[in-house]
Amino acid sequence: QANETICYYKVTAVGWQSEESLETDYTNTVDTRVEGSNQDKLNQYNNAKLANSFTLFQNYPNPFNPTTIISWYSPQDGFITLDVFDILGSQIEVLVNEYRTSGLNFLEFDARNLPSGVYFYKIQTGGNTNIRKMIIQK
Repeated sequence: QANETICYYKVTAVGWQSEESLETDYTNTVDTRVEGSNQDKLNQYNNAKLANSFTLFQNYPNPFNPTTIISWYSPQDGFITLDVFDILGSQIEVLVNEYRTSGLNFLEFDARNLPSGVYFYKIQTGGNTNIRKMIIQK
């Protein structure tokens, strides 16, 4: 048709952890598979980075069994503590207690030895304290 426009694309895949693949050849067909949670994480990370603010992200998957990923963005280097608490406020585990560099940080939390239930993870650095809820479902 006379008014038809054909577009060609080059695609580069980028994972939420910033792994980058090689660029494809030009094509007019793009097949994608995007997991909502990963895309949400990337959007949250980009928003935090743009705002240049400390951000603790929601763990994923959530609910989970037995492992989940906890991540945060910090605009500057500093000492970080990241702890897990049960519903009664008792500290269950210390996940991080060390100096970390700025940028996106993440870790895998293994809860296979904990019972099902609601837990909280709390991060502290400098003047920042953030808490999020997570659910272990066995």
